[in-house]
Amino acid sequence: PVHERILEAFQRLGFRFKHADLERGHIRGVQQTLPFYQEIEFFASPQYASTIREVELTFVTSQRGVEVILECDKRGGFLSAGHDAFGRYQVSHTDVDRVDW
Repeated sequence: PVHERILEAFQRLGFRFKHADLERGHIRGVQQTLPFYQEIEFFASPQYASTIREVELTFVTSQRGVEVILECDKRGGFLSAGHDAFGRYQVSHTDVDRVDW
């Protein structure tokens, strides 16, 4: 349910699915049981397109909850280069109905 709620929230915000793929390896600082993870990529919604090119979303599920990893490909400005920004969030399975997604 956590995955579904977050994906629905991305859709409501206007992010458009680009593609999904499996990456071999581990995400630093994340407890994984499998030697790979899935990245789900989205094009930025129009309201964020001036600052973000795309967002990559990864879920790592455990008994306690879901680790949500976000990677934003940020656009550069007139005097600045573009760069990646990362966010990491832990969502408990029991919080799925308590959070306003």
